[in-house]
Amino acid sequence: MPNPLLPIVVSLLAQPGELPFEARLKALEAASPFIAAAPIGQSRQGRVIRGIWVTDFADKTIAPSDRPTLILIAGLDARHTVGVETALNVADRLIADHKDLLKSVRFGIVPCANPDTFARHLDPAKPRVDFGRTIVPGDADGDRRTDEDPAEDLNGDGVISMMRVKNPHPRSGLRAEFCLDPDNSRLLKRPDPAKGQRAEYALLIEGIDNDGDGKFNEDGLGGAAGGGVDLNMNFPYRWPEFSDGAGPYPLSEPESLALAQWLLDQPNIAAIVVFGPGDTILNQPPAGRFDQNGSLTLGIENGDKAAYDEIARLFKEATRMSGAPGMDLAGSLPGWAYSNLGTLAVSTPVWVRPDLISRDTPRPERREGETRGEAGPGDRPEAAPAGGLPESDIRARIASFMAASPAERERMMQEFNSLPPEEQERIRSIAGLAPGQSPMRAVEQMPASQPATQPPAGPPPGRGRGRGQAGGGGGGRPAGGPPPASETRAEDAGEEAKWLAYNQEQVKAGAASGFVEWSPFQHPQLGEVEIGGFIPGFKINPPASELPRLADEQVKFITSLAAKFPRIEAKPPTVERLGPGLYRVTVRAVNEGAMASMPEVNTKARQGLPTMLTLDVPVTRIVSGEKIVRAWLLPASGGQVQAEWILTGQDGSTVNILVNPSIGARSTVRVELKETAP
Repeated sequence: MPNPLLPIVVSLLAQPGELPFEARLKALEAASPFIAAAPIGQSRQGRVIRGIWVTDFADKTIAPSDRPTLILIAGLDARHTVGVETALNVADRLIADHKDLLKSVRFGIVPCANPDTFARHLDPAKPRVDFGRTIVPGDADGDRRTDEDPAEDLNGDGVISMMRVKNPHPRSGLRAEFCLDPDNSRLLKRPDPAKGQRAEYALLIEGIDNDGDGKFNEDGLGGAAGGGVDLNMNFPYRWPEFSDGAGPYPLSEPESLALAQWLLDQPNIAAIVVFGPGDTILNQPPAGRFDQNGSLTLGIENGDKAAYDEIARLFKEATRMSGAPGMDLAGSLPGWAYSNLGTLAVSTPVWVRPDLISRDTPRPERREGETRGEAGPGDRPEAAPAGGLPESDIRARIASFMAASPAERERMMQEFNSLPPEEQERIRSIAGLAPGQSPMRAVEQMPASQPATQPPAGPPPGRGRGRGQAGGGGGGRPAGGPPPASETRAEDAGEEAKWLAYNQEQVKAGAASGFVEWSPFQHPQLGEVEIGGFIPGFKINPPASELPRLADEQVKFITSLAAKFPRIEAKPPTVERLGPGLYRVTVRAVNEGAMASMPEVNTKARQGLPTMLTLDVPVTRIVSGEKIVRAWLLPASGGQVQAEWILTGQDGSTVNILVNPSIGARSTVRVELKETAP
C-alpha cells in the first residue's frame, strides 16, 4: 500500500511556487531509499524537468545502472493530468508492493515533461483552455506579429469553450457547415441532405478577431491555428514538417531535446511507456511497412510484432480496455524511441470512457491494419483481402488524407507508394480514382473546401496532438463540438452523444458537469452567438476517484512487462584437452527471459550493442576462433549464442570469458584448463 506518511512529508517539503508534482517527487526522494533523482534538463521558461530512478539501491548484487530498465514518461501533453498523477502513484506503489522486482529491474519515471504549460493550467487567474503544447510565441497568420489574436473567455465563465454561429453573415468570413443533431440539440453534426437537413451553423473557438484581419483566434494560445509546439510531434522520426505543432525543426524545444539526450545516455533500456492522450497498444502500429527507400519503418518490424502482441495482451489483462484513441507516430516520442533508440515503445491514455472497458475476458487480437480511430466493445470488423486493410480503415485514411496539410500528404503518399500495387489499386477504387491516378494530383485538382478567410480546420484525425479532441479520435479538433467538415467521420456524432451520456452519469453521481450548456452571447463582431461545449480536458481526464484504480492497473501492466525482460545467463563451460597445453573451450549464453535480447529494429538502428562473449587472453594464445563472438539478437525463451575456442595454456591454469549482454549486467565465467566430464 502507498506510504500513509507521504502527504505529511509533501507539506513539510513544499516550497512557495512549487508545482504539486515537484513537491511530491521531493517527498518521495526524502521518504524512500529506493528513489534517486534523475535530472533531465530545463524547460523553455527555466523550470527543472524532473525524473526519478526507482530501484533497490542497497542490493549490490547487480549495479542499478546494469539492470534492465523501463522508462515511464508522462506530461508531454500538459492537459493530460491523469498521466502526471498516475506516474507519481506508480512510483509509490512500486516501492510499497514490488521490492523484490526492484532488486533486478530499474524504473525511470519522468512525471511531467512539459512543466511550463502544466503550471499555466494550474493558474487560477487564467481560464481553462484546450491547449497542451509548449508555450512558444508564434506568428501563425504571417503578419510579423506574435500571439496578437488568441482565444478568449468572452462570457467570463472561466472556460474558453466554443461558439456556434447560426446563419453567419456573408461578410464574417464564416461558413455554415453544421446543423443541430436532431437527437440532441446540444450537439452539431454534418447535415444529411437525404434527410432534408441543411447546414445552418458555423463552429469556432471562443474569442474575437483582435487584429481585424477577418480571422478569429488564429494566432495565440488556444487559438484555431494551434500555436506552440506539440512535444509529441517534435522528435526526429518522420518529422511532419510544416504541420501545425511540429515546431520549426526536430528537437527545437528544450524539453524534447533534453528528453532525447537523456534517453540516449541511458544504458539497458528495455522498454519505454508514455502516458498521453493517444494509444499505440490497442491501436498497434502496422507491421512490415516501410518508406519508399525500404529502410525506415512506418510502424513496427515484422520480427517485433510478437513482442507488441504480448505487450497488448498484458495491457488488456491489467486494464480490460477494449478501445482507446489512436495516434500518429510521425514526430512522436514512441516512434522515435522505437526506430532510433531501437527499444520497444508504446503509449497509453491510462483512462478511457467506461463503455470502453470490457467486462469480459480480453477479445482476440485485432487484425493488422485495424489501427486507426477508436475500437469499441461491439466492433465487428469486416473481412479484408489477405494482407490488405479493411475497407472502413481505408475510408478513414482517405478522409485523413483529404484533411491533411501538404507536408502530411507527402508523408502519407510515401506510405501509399510502399504498398503492393494490387493494394494501391484497391485503395484507388474505393476512393473513386482512375487506375494509376495519383491521389495527390486528384486532391490538388479539387476545389478548396474552406474559405480563404478562415484558418485551416485542423489536422486529420489522430494527428495534430496537444490540442482539443472530439470523441476519441486522438486530438487536433476543437473542444466542445464536432470536428470541422474536412475531418468528419460517420461515428463522430455518436461519439459526442456517448460523452454527453457519460457526463450526465457523472453529474447524477454528484460530480461537476464537464459540459457548458449553450447560452446566448452578444458578440461584438458576429452579433448573436451561443457559447458552450465540453470543458477542456474533460475527455482525457477522469474523476479523482478513479486515480487509485488506474495506478493499480498501470503498475500491474508495467511490472508484468518488466518480468518478461531479457535475461542472458552463461551456462557452465566445457573444456576438452587436445594435447599438452592445448584446450578446446566451449561456452553458451542463453536468453532465459520471455523477450528477445533486443528488438529486431535495433539490428538496423544499432543504438545498442550485441551480446558479446569475449575470451580474455592475448590473441597470440588463440589457435582457433574469434576473440569476440557477437550475436545481435537472441530470441526469447531459450535463444542462445555459442562460442568455441582452441587456445594454449598451462594445465590447471584459469582463463576468463566475459559475457556482455545487450541488456543487463555483465558477468565473468572463470574456466579452469582441465578436462571436464562429458
